[in-house]
Amino acid sequence: MKNDEFHIIVKDVDYPDFPQEIPTPNYTDWVKIKFKQFSYLKFIYGYATENQDINIDNTLELGELKQDDEIWDYGGTLELIGGRYDLPTGFSIDIVCREIELEFLDQESFN
Repeated sequence: MKNDEFHIIVKDVDYPDFPQEIPTPNYTDWVKIKFKQFSYLKFIYGYATENQDINIDNTLELGELKQDDEIWDYGGTLELIGGRYDLPTGFSIDIVCREIELEFLDQESFN
């Protein structure tokens, strides 16, 4: 995150309904989603213990919602934690931004 931008790198995800001018990536592409010029961001990520008796959620909330704001919402699982430690993990994003940009990343650098 920098100033008024929030970036997240994803792979093997279902994408939200982006505006028509943004190409929808393939499911298996590594993609950096750049939410630019945001005025509100709520990012929640969490995980549970192996037997799921304890759930831990962490929330980052910046800015404030205005009555006419259009909120983009997006979510998924966190493979980094879930795959490495076999824990159920997830994240959700509620964001109000002016622009969304996708950067297709080099697939080989992640293997």
